[in-house]
Amino acid sequence: MAVSLRRKDEIKVPLSHKEKVAVEKAASSLGVSLAEFFRVYVMRVIKFNLSTQNRIVLSERDWKKAVYTLNHPPKPGKALTAAAKEFKESMSF
Repeated sequence: MAVSLRRKDEIKVPLSHKEKVAVEKAASSLGVSLAEFFRVYVMRVIKFNLSTQNRIVLSERDWKKAVYTLNHPPKPGKALTAAAKEFKESMSF
């Protein structure tokens, strides 16, 4: 079976008979069309995959360091203080 989304772009999805029956049951149980079912669930999977691709996983040691630094930030150095002062002056009219 080929499913095509009636929009500018089409995607054809070849399915076995068993897969087609399963997708039809799932879509029917939700009261949506096959196209809507695919659109909604594929977009959920895509969003999940994209959100996990950019994650940084820290070791427990690095996590503790990061949390400690957030809770106990170092005092700003001369360069940061000067940049903040310059920014503040640039924002005043």
